[in-house]
Amino acid sequence: MDYKKNTIYIANSESFNTANLSTPLTAYAAGYKVPEAQSILDFVAPPVQTPKRFEYRSFGKGQFAMEIDDVRASGADFKKVVMEGEVLDAHLLNKGLSLFIDKDDNFDGAENQAVEFLKRRLIRNELLRAFSVLAAASGNATAKKWMASGNGKSSPDGDVAALVSSVGDACGLDANRVVYGSQAWLYRLSALLGSSAPAEGAAARMSPDEIAKFLGIEGAMIAKARGEIYENGAKKKATIGNAAYVFAFNGESGLSKNDASTIKRFHSGEDMNVYREEKNNGILITVEHYSRIVQTGVGACAALSISNS
Repeated sequence: MDYKKNTIYIANSESFNTANLSTPLTAYAAGYKVPEAQSILDFVAPPVQTPKRFEYRSFGKGQFAMEIDDVRASGADFKKVVMEGEVLDAHLLNKGLSLFIDKDDNFDGAENQAVEFLKRRLIRNELLRAFSVLAAASGNATAKKWMASGNGKSSPDGDVAALVSSVGDACGLDANRVVYGSQAWLYRLSALLGSSAPAEGAAARMSPDEIAKFLGIEGAMIAKARGEIYENGAKKKATIGNAAYVFAFNGESGLSKNDASTIKRFHSGEDMNVYREEKNNGILITVEHYSRIVQTGVGACAALSISNS
């Protein structure tokens, strides 16, 4: 292949030759954290380590049923509970990208910069997948109007509290995490700041952490990550995720593959491997990893679609 400088390529199997594995660059990739995108990815799709081929169990519809016959009769055994939820087979997907550095553009630190660039791109790709799964899991979003006044206006924080409870109605476990799209968050601020009600003006100053405490949930975050997309032949900046949506769902750090969670990001336990391949006119840097983002909770997510008019 005739590689062109500063060009991204889809990684191919030839790039993964173990002879090309770069221990220093792999260590550098492990130490480089992608700001914001990594934290929101882990929040939406909690990471769970698995082998490259594995089974997992979905949850919802029955796992949280209560027993009224858990008393053991004399001489008898306790009732045996059968674990609910479909057991599914899965395997991790090998994902990666390559970047060619022309010899004339190489300098001390250029390879580290290439690793940073590719890791950021790969994490944003994962985040885009996670929000796509989250949107699919939530089904039809409920439309709400968040504005200071006017017909049909509703209470932003009251709407989200009801959203959290609706997840429990559907799957037996109230949502414990909420994600606001960046536009939905701005609609919330505008509605509360413009309101004549003193309580709403004070609520406008609440941080996501304070809102989480108010709602009685583990955490809330704002999805601000952006990427570039092509639309009608033109490239433009776009928010990764549904900017005018609010999602309520289940998630927790440190999960096993069978614990309750709306989405999980199964991974191999490695961060990302980096391969360095010398070419006639430069160096090809490849970053690869194994993961799979899967909806594992039935009825475990709901969404609001927010407008301000």
